Amino acid sequence: MNDMTTGSSIKKIIRFSIPLIMGNLFQLFYNMVDTFIVGRSIGLNALAGVGLAGIAELVMRVIAAFVLTPMIGFSGTVLSNPMAWLGSLIILIPAFYRKHYELKQLRDL
Repeated sequence: MNDMTTGSSIKKIIRFSIPLIMGNLFQLFYNMVDTFIVGRSIGLNALAGVGLAGIAELVMRVIAAFVLTPMIGFSGTVLSNPMAWLGSLIILIPAFYRKHYELKQLRDL
C-alpha cells in the first residue's frame, strides 16, 4: 500500500489525480461525440435537449452534494448521484411535455 503522508506531496498528488483527469477526458469525449451525433442526425431541438439535460444534472448534482453531505455526511455524497438524476428528471419531464405541446400546436396549424 502507498503511504500518502510521507515523501513528496506534489508527486503523490499528481499520481493520485491522473485517473481523475483520464475519467474527465473520457467524459468530455463522450459528450462531444453525443453532441455531434445528436446534432447531425436528430436536429437542433434534440441538441438543445441534450444541453439542457447536462446542465440540469450538473445543477442538481451540486445542490444535492451541498445539501445532503452536511446533513448526513458521507452517505449524502453517495446519495447525491441518484438525487441529481431524480432532480434533473423533475426539470426535464415538464420541459419535454411543454416542447411536445408546442410541436403539436405547430403541427395542427
